[in-house]
Amino acid sequence: MAPTTTTKLAKIFESIVLSRVEEWRELLLAGDFAAFEQEVQSLLRQLHGEIMRELLGEVGSSQAFKNKLKALGLSFGLSRLKLRSTRIQVGTGQWVDYRSYYAHEVKKGYRGANRQLSHVYWGCVDRASPKYLSTACMMSITCPSFEIAKQVMGEQGIQADYRRIRRLSAHGGAIGRRLGISAQLDSQEDMAGMRVVVQADGGRSRMREGNGKTSKKGYQKYNTPWREPKLIAIHVLDEKGQIARTIRKPFYQAAIQDAKACMEDLVEMLRVLKVDQAAQVQFLADGASFIWKRIRNAFRKAGVAAKKIVYTLDYYHAVEHLKELSELLPLAKQERKEQFEEWKSWLWDGLANSIARDFKKRVRKAGLELNKDMKTALNYFIKHHDRMQYKLFKRRKLLCGSGLVESAIRRVINLRFKGPSAFWCSENLDKMFLLRCAMLSGRWHNLMNSIGLEIKAG
Repeated sequence: MAPTTTTKLAKIFESIVLSRVEEWRELLLAGDFAAFEQEVQSLLRQLHGEIMRELLGEVGSSQAFKNKLKALGLSFGLSRLKLRSTRIQVGTGQWVDYRSYYAHEVKKGYRGANRQLSHVYWGCVDRASPKYLSTACMMSITCPSFEIAKQVMGEQGIQADYRRIRRLSAHGGAIGRRLGISAQLDSQEDMAGMRVVVQADGGRSRMREGNGKTSKKGYQKYNTPWREPKLIAIHVLDEKGQIARTIRKPFYQAAIQDAKACMEDLVEMLRVLKVDQAAQVQFLADGASFIWKRIRNAFRKAGVAAKKIVYTLDYYHAVEHLKELSELLPLAKQERKEQFEEWKSWLWDGLANSIARDFKKRVRKAGLELNKDMKTALNYFIKHHDRMQYKLFKRRKLLCGSGLVESAIRRVINLRFKGPSAFWCSENLDKMFLLRCAMLSGRWHNLMNSIGLEIKAG
């Protein structure tokens, strides 16, 4: 650091901080801790801005920095660097102006959006520093709305704008989606040799879809249908059948997509995580047909050996269907209730076929024929018989319920994106899903670091 900059920073610290120490003592003696804390925080933000301004100005225009930017620019086909004024929004939300090198010559066919190479070198997105980008993105998906995100950031002393938060979260989510799940991994992380549980389910979000019509005042009209975002959750089990969060953090993937695209995402996740090298794989879901029609093929495409995979139907969904089946019995209410309890124990023991046979026998005994509703209810148990071996699953230290993915649906989708008065464009919603998945799975810093590296790589 140049001596002049050191001297400047020392004077700035003295003028901003040391000159106020006596005033802070008086606030504490007066018992006004809130005012004391607010004063300190405000001055530290001011100090943060001054340090940024001095160092960005010094380093950004230096010859040493120019040499680094020249090498970076050549890799993109950018050359003839000249100093130009620019600005960055730093972690406190302040805009810091400085001078750095701008590429005046561009090779033919270059499609990059930023020729201010200091932004690229420092991993800035839309002139936002990595810290400000991370804060804006995190607030946008943890708070119930962008407006509340702005209020929370303001309460923390961070300057924020509603549209700026929306734009940055869209940028961050778009880059994250382009990078894929590998952007959220720890170094050399995979699931080789582990007991892996894969689950899938759907949530609910309300969409904003233009219908080509306009109102009398000229505003564009739109439809607001409910759609089902698909979510995939991947966890690791320990030898006791418990979720091993200390061994591996979970993986979540959510998007507004059809069944085919959902399975394609699953295949990619399985490949990246090397699930084909896992010791054992359990797939667990409810009875949604879009899943069971495609899941075996998805594992095959990912190279996971069939002998490693255990398919399980969620026990609690099976019990709900069993209750519906018992209601179709030609028996009195109390007898149906008693029969349901008996069948419930059969279900746990993996005797779904026995339940079906017993139901048919009781219907024939009553002199009736199986109607359409009865056949539909019976087919559920016949079709999923092998996936209902709950007693065996429990003995093998495997899961019997899909509570993990249902919890993920609630936390990832419902708590932020299910409001009846919140309407989303699908392309924006998918970006927000990615950010919230990364945050709730404990992979936020991995994602933000990967975004910074991607910007620097062009």
